[in-house]
Amino acid sequence: MLLTAPFRALYHQEPYFYSSGFSRYWYQYHAHRCGLLIEAIEPNGSYFSDIAQELVRIIRIGPLWQSVCAGVLTFPLLLYLYVLQRWFKLRTPESCWGYHVYLSKPV
Repeated sequence: MLLTAPFRALYHQEPYFYSSGFSRYWYQYHAHRCGLLIEAIEPNGSYFSDIAQELVRIIRIGPLWQSVCAGVLTFPLLLYLYVLQRWFKLRTPESCWGYHVYLSKPV
């Protein structure tokens, strides 16, 4: 079974972070309770893409002149984040948009 859900929160109170969102601990806790085996938990998104998403959001706010100014100012940083993302290929559970969880039922 493949299970995925959005998740947008920073971790706190690890490893007891299973009752307020779809964190990896939530999947571990409930898979165990349901008698399922977790084959893999893969974070979706990364730290650099998370920052880039917020910068693009800044560009889209406000009137056209403000968006153009913000775009000119943030473009070098967006390019830098793109290069970092490609170079390091980080997928951190501390800053992701959700998880792809692969589950199986024991036989």
